[in-house]
Amino acid sequence: MAVKNLPYASCECWFLDVGQGASNVILLGGGRAIVMDCGPRGSQQTIELLRRYVDTIEVLVVSHNDADHDFNVPQVLHQYRKATKKIFFLQDRSAADLPQTLAVLRSAKEDDFPAPRRLEVDDGAPRVLFSEGGVQLSLLYPDLRANLEAQATGDSNQTSGVLRLRCNGRRVVFSGDATIEAWEYLAAHMPETKPLLCDIMTVPHHGGRISRDPAGEEALQTRLYADLIKPQYAVISVGTSNLHGHPKAETLNALVETGATILCTEMTERCCDDLEAVRFMRGRLASPSRSTRETTKTQSGRSRDVACFGSVVAEVSDEHLLISGLDRYMRDVQGHTAGGFNPACRR
Repeated sequence: MAVKNLPYASCECWFLDVGQGASNVILLGGGRAIVMDCGPRGSQQTIELLRRYVDTIEVLVVSHNDADHDFNVPQVLHQYRKATKKIFFLQDRSAADLPQTLAVLRSAKEDDFPAPRRLEVDDGAPRVLFSEGGVQLSLLYPDLRANLEAQATGDSNQTSGVLRLRCNGRRVVFSGDATIEAWEYLAAHMPETKPLLCDIMTVPHHGGRISRDPAGEEALQTRLYADLIKPQYAVISVGTSNLHGHPKAETLNALVETGATILCTEMTERCCDDLEAVRFMRGRLASPSRSTRETTKTQSGRSRDVACFGSVVAEVSDEHLLISGLDRYMRDVQGHTAGGFNPACRR
């Protein structure tokens, strides 16, 4: 996979293993790409992949301004000065709380980058950000009202971007940290597509909560995947040592009920009592990936960067949807019993 010259009838989606964070790259062929989010502090996977295959960034989207999504945006744009055509940002908080966005805006004054554009839809209709040769990227959410509401409440997740990639008849949905408000908005403004069917989706908020009310979370997760969106494959970008309890049991249970195949980038303590015992479980991982076969721990002694699927690479075309290494991954998971391994997504 990762061929430099894909035909426009197909594209290659990389859901990068960046630890607890998000970065997705769509390779269009001919040295061109779309980038959505650039990963957290300490991750280099986005820039590694771009250096390997990409000469021009057609569109760079920051779907959410939390540091686990946007920390490396300035680094990516510095590497692709005069080679980035469009930049889209949310304004989901005050300017003082947008350090990465401000850094880019100030750099743009040097005429190395195009002027950033607001990431908002108008009148509820999807906004096309890129369209060429059967490949189309559209913004589905948020609108101006959602951005203002997020600033008023201080809940930036409430306005996290939801985007949809169409490659001829295939659909990939990128969910960022979207909350239930985003999905209810889509149900109201796109009723003809309810539930929103897709071949692949990134699970919102790294498999975490989609509301501020923990008491109602289970019911909301069930509603999300039973009524509002139905993926064939659900990709969870998660870090081994995250302290948030991601992915949550409510999320996994709701996805399992729909029959979705869950692919987590990294393994967590919710799947294994001894993560070091399963660090070598996986065969060859797609590169780049933050996961490592060398023992790596946090300062408090917890294991980190233990691969589950690692970086997920999907070749998407009208003829087929091919996830690289999927068969081998399924064999690895089903055949491994060491270290109390009991993956939460298959209980």
